[in-house]
Amino acid sequence: MKIPDVTCSIEAYCSINPSEDPKKVEQALSNILSDTDIKINQESLKATSKNLESLTRIFETIHSRKSQNNFRRQLNHNLIDDSTWFISINRLLLLML
Repeated sequence: MKIPDVTCSIEAYCSINPSEDPKKVEQALSNILSDTDIKINQESLKATSKNLESLTRIFETIHSRKSQNNFRRQLNHNLIDDSTWFISINRLLLLML
């Protein structure tokens, strides 16, 4: 993947249910986002990064499943000014990656 030279901020947020182990939620997020600063408390987890390379695993997964058009459509649909967001990801699935 050729990484463009752009300034960006990447944020991932998820709530932690009482039945979930916060460390497993953190591991699940780390499976898809690399090079992030993770802040965790009893109720939520927030990961931030200024490095576009953090999205490499997501990029590879989207391209390996040939679902670029679906993601592009969703990103364009959620575009507000210069910010966008995409899907909620199942944490159990992330643990298996």
